[in-house]
Amino acid sequence: MWDKKKRSKFIESVLLRIPISPIFAVEVERARLEIVDGSQRIRTLASFYNNEFKLQKLETLTKLEGFYFNDLSEDTQESLLDLTGLDVIILDSSTSPDVKEAMFERINTSELLKDMEIRRGIYKGHFNQLIRECAQTLKSQNLAPIGSFFKLRKEEEELIVHFFALSETFNANFSFTDKDGKTISRSSMGMTKYLDKFYQNQNIALKKLSAEEREKEIYRLKTMFESMLDFVKNNFPLGFKRYYNAPNTSRSYFEAISVGTYLALQENINLAHADTSFVNTDQELKKELSGKYGLNNPERIKSRITIIKNNLLGI
Repeated sequence: MWDKKKRSKFIESVLLRIPISPIFAVEVERARLEIVDGSQRIRTLASFYNNEFKLQKLETLTKLEGFYFNDLSEDTQESLLDLTGLDVIILDSSTSPDVKEAMFERINTSELLKDMEIRRGIYKGHFNQLIRECAQTLKSQNLAPIGSFFKLRKEEEELIVHFFALSETFNANFSFTDKDGKTISRSSMGMTKYLDKFYQNQNIALKKLSAEEREKEIYRLKTMFESMLDFVKNNFPLGFKRYYNAPNTSRSYFEAISVGTYLALQENINLAHADTSFVNTDQELKKELSGKYGLNNPERIKSRITIIKNNLLGI
């Protein structure tokens, strides 16, 4: 049985409407099913409905900390009882034990939901729509190759969130103030959590604006992205590909090129052309893009972005 923390996290995911993997079952006889994968989820739901444990160590719905099912509001209880988003896949009773075993193995070695998929499920709002629109623009330009597997994981959207988060907070050393007046700093948390906080904050900030102000802010964000994209298209022969035959776009390279380009355009609005051959020869840039560890260190992120910006400006 899952421990209380894991059970609480699952209930929180259900309430947040995060996509949940299907329950797999096999019909062993008429009207009787054998659960192949998902028994922990079913047991957890039943246990919570029966007030057998309280929610604890929640990451998003912190106001529900310490709540049993009976403590929830009527609307929240109904939301939890509405499991229309939970799919159950039932295999025919003729399914052999070998097939069931193979299926169970594959299910339990499959990839979990990626960061962007989770954000889309949790944080709703105008920023979501902006990210999706920018992702379509990025795809149409064919500047950032994404393998089929990563396309399914919304990798284009992930790249664009990186762009906005790092561009908007670069001059503040990758920090911003959230809705509660708390300073959120990249130096105090991992990249994924930082992007989550930024994404959530953008949705909240846009929602608070008047319709006219919101339209202006979305236009500003979209324009900064499209201006950057146009410059990359016209000046970087390989776009966001680090190498000619690169099958996927490196996030660290995308960050450096996209944010560095945007910051250069911000300093020189008339910048239209630049010699970008330095991306293949600059040894410091190669150093900041190499290695398996420490690539997301804030100092290294800032260093490679600055290298791109300064080279484009001829500094």
